[in-house]
Amino acid sequence: MKTKIALAVSLALTSQSTLSSTLSAEQAPDKIGMEVVVKDKIDPALTSQQSLSAAEIKQRPTGNGNLTDLLKSNPAIRFSNSGNSSMNQGEIKPEDISIHGSTAYQNTFNLDGMTINNDLDPANNKLGVTNSNLSSDEQGFYLDSRLIDSITVYDANIPAEFGGFTGGVIDVNSRSWQGENHASVFYRMTDSSWNENHVDEQLNFSSGNNDASNPSRFQPKYSKQSFGAWFEAGITDDLGLVFSLSRRNSSIPMTNVGKKAVRLD
Repeated sequence: MKTKIALAVSLALTSQSTLSSTLSAEQAPDKIGMEVVVKDKIDPALTSQQSLSAAEIKQRPTGNGNLTDLLKSNPAIRFSNSGNSSMNQGEIKPEDISIHGSTAYQNTFNLDGMTINNDLDPANNKLGVTNSNLSSDEQGFYLDSRLIDSITVYDANIPAEFGGFTGGVIDVNSRSWQGENHASVFYRMTDSSWNENHVDEQLNFSSGNNDASNPSRFQPKYSKQSFGAWFEAGITDDLGLVFSLSRRNSSIPMTNVGKKAVRLD
């Protein structure tokens, strides 16, 4: 009787051991196929850059609606003192910028991979125009901020694909068709009669003190207008068109000082 009971207990233990081994073998493939995710922070890139997307550009105040107005929050860029003066509010020319101390014409402005720098005396950036002295600028033409899709400013360890600069690079991508048809018309203006300048009388600030070489350094009176229209439409399912036309006018009374001329035959 004792022998039969011991045999039954032994068979039960053997059966449970066999079942446990079977379950372990069936679960093994699941453990081998487990996905392991490792998260870590990568080191920052050597290139120093700051980018603005189309959504960020839309939320920013554009001032005169030019390219440099969108860069005022970049800590590596310094704007000219004359651009921040309350006596030059009639100016529509983009402000000069300096990247890490460089002069304005030592930067490179790229539009869709093509440089738009001005090569005709870019260092002559005086305010105003005279009959014998035409002011210039570092930008070859002024791009409306409404046509800008993104901006990237490189100020250190700049990629080798860029060249022709000793300051920094402003890389601009123009707006492309967004897949929907849109149209817009805009008009804005400002006038010196809408504000009031409080100036120390002893400083004698007046446009009458302007000389012939810099006739618009002080602009207490001005009238500035900006207007235009743009639209984008699809031609095919994968091809679209973006068209823009804008104009800016600024009327600034200036003093014209006549000079004697000598004619040599």
